[in-house]
Order: sequence, then structure tokens, then C-alpha cells
Amino acid sequence: MNPEKYNRNISLLCPTCGCSDFSYEEGSDETIQIMTCASCKCEFNKDELI
Repeated sequence: MNPEKYNRNISLLCPTCGCSDFSYEEGSDETIQIMTCASCKCEFNKDELI
């Protein structure tokens, strides 16, 4: 089995406007990072986007 066949990148898209550009603030835990859409300024945590 070739592991390189299974290496994929998936773009996260804003569920409101479809933009893929985000800024983020790091929290004390990786799961509480606040991601802000660059286009519509909606805020999501990382788990909500995934």
C-alpha cells in the first residue's frame, strides 16, 4: 500500500458565504480556536467548521 495515495488536503468553507479564507485566534486548547471568515466576518470554532 502506498501511503502517498491517501495524503489529501481538504479546504474548509464558510457555511454562510462559501469563502475559504479565515483568520483565527488560538485558545488554550486546539479545539477552541475561533475562526473568523475573511468575507462575512462570521465566527466559528474549529469543530463547527469541520
